[in-house]
Amino acid sequence: MAERNVIPDIKSLRLAHNWSQLLAAEYIGISRSYLAMVEEGKRKPSIATAKKIANTFGFEWYIFFDNAEIAGAS
Repeated sequence: MAERNVIPDIKSLRLAHNWSQLLAAEYIGISRSYLAMVEEGKRKPSIATAKKIANTFGFEWYIFFDNAEIAGAS
């Protein structure tokens, strides 16, 4: 059985910092609406954006993707 990555709860991480969506989005360098879609699971970030989000909240960027998606992006 393939290992599934567990995507962190971005909203909980954001709230733990006491940040609004707008402030978090500004720190990350994306729009507030895009962050909202990622938080709600309606949008998967690009690799570049996943790296920004992961850097901001302190986790590995690749957990947003499965191995096939990462390999296909190389």
